[in-house]
Amino acid sequence: MLRICYFLIGLSAWLVVCAIYAEAGYFVDRIPESYAIYCQIDFAVQLGNVAPLLLVLLFPHWIEHNCCTIVYTILVLSLITSFGLSTLWNITLENRSVVILGGSFLAGVVGATSMATLFAIARRDARSQVSIKWLSTGLGCSGLVANLLALAQGLALQRARLIFSTQTYFVTIGTVQCIALAASKAIVRSLSASANTKQLPLRIDELNTRSEESEAGEAIESEDLSLLPCGTRVECHDSLCWTSKLAKLRRHALPLVAIFATNFLQFGAPGLLPFLLPGTERNSRPCLFWLNAGFQCSDVVGRLATSLSTSCTSSSRRGKQLLTFLSVAHAIPFVYMVCVAHIGGQGGHIPSIYVSLVFVVAFSFCHGYISTVSFQSLAEDHAVTIWGGLLNQFGALFGSVLTFILVNTHVIKKA
Repeated sequence: MLRICYFLIGLSAWLVVCAIYAEAGYFVDRIPESYAIYCQIDFAVQLGNVAPLLLVLLFPHWIEHNCCTIVYTILVLSLITSFGLSTLWNITLENRSVVILGGSFLAGVVGATSMATLFAIARRDARSQVSIKWLSTGLGCSGLVANLLALAQGLALQRARLIFSTQTYFVTIGTVQCIALAASKAIVRSLSASANTKQLPLRIDELNTRSEESEAGEAIESEDLSLLPCGTRVECHDSLCWTSKLAKLRRHALPLVAIFATNFLQFGAPGLLPFLLPGTERNSRPCLFWLNAGFQCSDVVGRLATSLSTSCTSSSRRGKQLLTFLSVAHAIPFVYMVCVAHIGGQGGHIPSIYVSLVFVVAFSFCHGYISTVSFQSLAEDHAVTIWGGLLNQFGALFGSVLTFILVNTHVIKKA
């Protein structure tokens, strides 16, 4: 049951973002930005990286001991965003879809902050590897759930009237977020019970002075500051502290670099998707839906594939080689998408949508596999896990900025 709870909170992290992308095919004919809305949504979503950046850099110790409070807060924010979009999505200001872009930003705050906290919570579980795998699978299923709901809505059909409205769509997304909120409470209760059993409570008010001193000593000896009770002060020379931190980062250099690179590529791609359609198909809502669905849903297949692989950890030599190979291979479809979008924007002949769909599916599959394996490799260290989540969002931010520049400087443009 607890595994399902981890799946649900993982699902909730990016569900609103995926829902906005899924509905974008319906938005393009009804808003001033048209196809450029894809890269603008992507950029607005990634601006949400500001939230975890400030939290990790300014309040690292507060994050470690208040992850549960943060998760509750972002789930409530996600609920507000879903219900706000359900009724106000078509409001514009000076030819800008301010509600869609504002909702994208808030949804980005939820997703980005989740990446800096959810994996840290899963690491506290007694079976952290399993918890992280289910959490990661839930993250990958966000696009699948959002697009299945859009398919039921009728976005894959060339019809003037949808089966149910955009308002109903986002209300349904909000309902899923409510279920995820209940799941997060179940996880917190389980972790609290486990901490009490092991005499490692999650809150300082559950400790007496003697146990604080004992646990602090053990944490310092093991160099794992995540085991310290909240409020414990550790005296050490700055040079020694930084040396220890840098040593940990060097030990996990490959998965950290892989996390940054795969998210740089993955989140630079959404703004390119509308430009992969040949000119005759650009106004075809079903084609755009299937391209976007292939992009969002293939991610979870890659995440599930880690369960079948016998060498899906980057700690072994074979695992390192596989992770390096996939990280390089992941760049090939991205280069293809940029080239096709540029050629199509100049009015040249571009491949069929089916060819592009194959590249997009392979692209997202690689991302799902790389991301899951990399975070599993970081599970042994709480602080490094948080930095992995931060690099995840840095890569996504820079990737979206790249695409935003390409589209808005007419390197890529609608023919």
